Amino acid sequence: MAFTLIELLVVIGIIALLAALLLPALVKVKEKARGLASLSNVKQWGYAFHMYSDDFEEYFPYEGNAGTPIDAGFNLHAWYNVCTEYAGQPSLKNLYARGNPPVPGTKSLFTCPSVSIKLRATPTVATPFFMYGFNNRMDPNGANQFRRSQVLFPSQTVTYTENGENNFPSTSGRFTPARHSLRANLGFVDGHAEPVHTNDYFRSKMEDDNSAIEWSKPRKVYWYPFARAPQ
Repeated sequence: MAFTLIELLVVIGIIALLAALLLPALVKVKEKARGLASLSNVKQWGYAFHMYSDDFEEYFPYEGNAGTPIDAGFNLHAWYNVCTEYAGQPSLKNLYARGNPPVPGTKSLFTCPSVSIKLRATPTVATPFFMYGFNNRMDPNGANQFRRSQVLFPSQTVTYTENGENNFPSTSGRFTPARHSLRANLGFVDGHAEPVHTNDYFRSKMEDDNSAIEWSKPRKVYWYPFARAPQ
């Protein structure tokens, strides 16, 4: 049975309309899947930090320093090198040594599936690239490291989160990006992870710089382990 030209045009129009209706839904489903994959990555890092602190008298790992190569100095003891064994992953310094740095589009616990930017140059040990980061308010920068038992609200205090696409291995409530429908995937001291709306985790500069100000009112999420914790 042959179709007339008008019938073909009608069919084509219906197909185009259906595609226009379905495409946004498919995009949302795909992004939701990316968000869930990212949440799984954050959760695995949260477990790794928890196991690390079990083995090291409840101390949290070092956040890492963006001004030093990842395979030198104190960075040898940063989370991305010492917690990887608990997550069944090669250390970051070893991945870079193999010429296999985690970059957007690769499958790795270091890689957020929602990051799709094109890098201008291949990252190096001196200029690494991070999509996740340790909560640097849990590392007092040279003072004695915080211990898990010092955290007043373990289920509400962040250890690990998504990070801006840069060479910083840590972040805080002021700089954490909300990649998933105005939410960021956050890992917490008690080991769980969940997506949290930017309204609940974002901090102003004063709140971000001062634990007493952050703790001056009840929060759904805390970045500092306790009031008046050193930065």
